[in-house]
Amino acid sequence: MVRDGAPILIEVKAWVSRADLALCKRKAVFYQERTGQSPQALYAVGGHFEPGTERLAEALGIVRLSDRELGRAEATP
Repeated sequence: MVRDGAPILIEVKAWVSRADLALCKRKAVFYQERTGQSPQALYAVGGHFEPGTERLAEALGIVRLSDRELGRAEATP
């Protein structure tokens, strides 16, 4: 995705694991190598995140967004 001329990498999955975050970072490196442009931001969007992904995402510079953070949480009866 490109916003205001700056590339943004967004990984969307139902279940996000630590391996998915590592792959997202590798995709960002690959994109930079191919285009010479570094993504301005990296996002991982998912319904559920594997335990331990919060610290890894922070270390890799990836912003985690869940359904709740997007305002799409299921209504509680």
